[in-house]
Amino acid sequence: MIVYIVYDIESTKAGNRRRNKIVKKLETIGLYRIQKSVFVGNINKNEIDEMAVFCERLIKEALKNEERDALSDKIYIFPVSQENFENVRMIGEEFDKDMVSDKIKALII
Repeated sequence: MIVYIVYDIESTKAGNRRRNKIVKKLETIGLYRIQKSVFVGNINKNEIDEMAVFCERLIKEALKNEERDALSDKIYIFPVSQENFENVRMIGEEFDKDMVSDKIKALII
């Protein structure tokens, strides 16, 4: 399933740590960064659920540790059908839709 994950994490020392953990997790599950805080890729439902749980725990743990900046953290997960993904319009610098949707498994440059 194609999924977009968009986040807005506070730019504090603690927020930067949370953001780095999120980025590492997104890259580990195989998503591609298409903008500074936007990742997209083809992952299964279990991986989507795993990512949601990871983010929820990260924010809850931050709040438990009295990192008040975590109150304004936002992470959105948008599943997109293959048909809708094929109709995505890109204006300006584009990303490789075939790579992101796993139509090709590697890009050799």
